[in-house]
Amino acid sequence: MSSQQLLDVLNEILDISQIQSGNYDLKAEAFHLPGLMEEVMERMLPEIQQKKLTLNFRPMQLRHEEVLGDRERLMQVFLNILGNSVKYTPAGGQTEVSVTEHESGEHGCSSYDFTFQDNGIGMEEGFIPHIFEPFSRAEDPRVGNIDGVGLGMSIAQNIVRMMGGAISVRSVPEQGSQFVVT
Repeated sequence: MSSQQLLDVLNEILDISQIQSGNYDLKAEAFHLPGLMEEVMERMLPEIQQKKLTLNFRPMQLRHEEVLGDRERLMQVFLNILGNSVKYTPAGGQTEVSVTEHESGEHGCSSYDFTFQDNGIGMEEGFIPHIFEPFSRAEDPRVGNIDGVGLGMSIAQNIVRMMGGAISVRSVPEQGSQFVVT
């Protein structure tokens, strides 16, 4: 387990290094969006079950299930966000995921909102602007024993920005957090 954690940290450091140097390329390939979301849920299921969390995966509101984009990078973004949701939600808590398609101003394109919500420990409002900074972790005694080095959200935000999107965050201490990737 320790060697896997070390490998994960090294991979995150390599990703940040590539992003900062401009050597981080995105692919444009066709993929099945519901299949991607199912795989994200399947990968997180062991951790969700171990913590006895409830995962609510809302029916997707899609007109177009086949999309063009970088499937692997989207998976990385979603696993980082959902992984944090699972890490920071106490045993017995709830997480919820939904996907909604919207019309885009560009002809032949759509916009998608991927919403990840939990009833976890939440964050202080003052920390939210810093969540996307590399190596940033809240100064909170509740997170001292939770694994991580504070790179996942920085990587996620950079990938989403490279795709022309954004991540918004709302959080209330002791009530949970909501991340919307557009």
